[in-house]
Amino acid sequence: MAINFFNLFRKTPIMRAYLFVIFFGFLALAGCKKENPTLKGTHSSSGFTFTIKKFPGGDTLPFSNTVIFKNTSVDAFSYLWDFGDLGKSSLANPIHTYGPGASFIVKLTSVGTNGYDVSQATVNMESPCDYEPFSILTGCSNRSWSVSPLPNAVKIFSTNGDSIVSNAAICLADDQFTFGISGSFNYNSKGQTFVSGDACRAPRSNVRKYFMKRGEGVANPRIVLMQDSTGIFPFLGTTHVVNDNSYEILKINEEQMLIQSRLSDGSRVQVLFRNISPSVANIRLDLSGGSRKTWILDPTPGANPIIAGSEDAPGKDYAGGPLAPCQINDEYTFTSTDSVYFNFNGDALIYGGPGDYNCKPFGIINPTSYVLTKVLGTGTGIGQFVLKDGRVNKLTDGNLSFTGNFYIGVMDNVANLYRILELADGKLLIRIGDGSGATQTLKLVAK
Repeated sequence: MAINFFNLFRKTPIMRAYLFVIFFGFLALAGCKKENPTLKGTHSSSGFTFTIKKFPGGDTLPFSNTVIFKNTSVDAFSYLWDFGDLGKSSLANPIHTYGPGASFIVKLTSVGTNGYDVSQATVNMESPCDYEPFSILTGCSNRSWSVSPLPNAVKIFSTNGDSIVSNAAICLADDQFTFGISGSFNYNSKGQTFVSGDACRAPRSNVRKYFMKRGEGVANPRIVLMQDSTGIFPFLGTTHVVNDNSYEILKINEEQMLIQSRLSDGSRVQVLFRNISPSVANIRLDLSGGSRKTWILDPTPGANPIIAGSEDAPGKDYAGGPLAPCQINDEYTFTSTDSVYFNFNGDALIYGGPGDYNCKPFGIINPTSYVLTKVLGTGTGIGQFVLKDGRVNKLTDGNLSFTGNFYIGVMDNVANLYRILELADGKLLIRIGDGSGATQTLKLVAK
């Protein structure tokens, strides 16, 4: 059936309207012309230069590395910086501050109307640890120092040069002074502060920041404690009020630091510090007190100074108990010349077989030598010592004949290797054996 569109157009107004829409729609589509847009301009060329400045600069340590970046990109309107330390920026010419010395790869992405480009460069930062005294003081991280237990660790010189020698009081020798690579300073009194010219008192607060003045020519470097608005009194070692809160470093190495400060009346104070890290030298220093130091089994009620078991379960075989009467007065004296003196003061606990431990007459044993090293076995610890001549063959003391090893705690047929687990604040925790078999753990205190 054929449709007469002319009749529909002539007879039906609605159909006429539809036909007009369709007709002119085709005309409009026929008149459209698709154009492909193109980007204007040239391809961006990325680039930059930089200048490193130390803040605060001069001879003051530590310092921060401030880098001033100059953008040399061409035909770009947008920028993204990656500073290589997780820092970002969208500024054209940013300024960025880095921490202590390291190398960073800096990337700049520049964007133009025809695309983007990337440039990069390695920025090498100077470290305050490049200066050896600062590196030793901080360990390039955080390093703690305490007043040395050696005799004459504290010296006071009068204005005419006479010296008054003073050993460090107990509450001064356990204080810790920690220097951080970022300029942080922390004081730990361990419960008491020794007030110069007085006695051990309640712990004092201290300042929290310091800086080092680099020595120029023959001048020595100086540590300067930074006083702040809180009014806290700064001190390093002794609590003397020193000129400008400044301490001259006369000597510093990985083991010791000797500082000198001047007082307002012209007198001087010298303090010898030690690095408290558990090096062999420091362990020997703590064991011997710098000369000779006597230790006893901890007599405190409930201390359980001797337990027995294994490395993973130190008290599984014997959880401890009170000392035998003859153990309470046993003395073990370590010297800085690597000798140990045993003094049982008349009697000692002797092992006679399984379950057989008895107090029997026993006197002083001639000194034996000890060899101090880092831990060499499979067990844990900060160091170990071996009683080199520890075997006793048919030693007769009065009516007693004993064959076995010199032994701290009890005369027994055991290994003479002692691992030092803890050594601080007049307390010594040692464990017998290399950790591969049965162990005994002993708590001792300085006499």
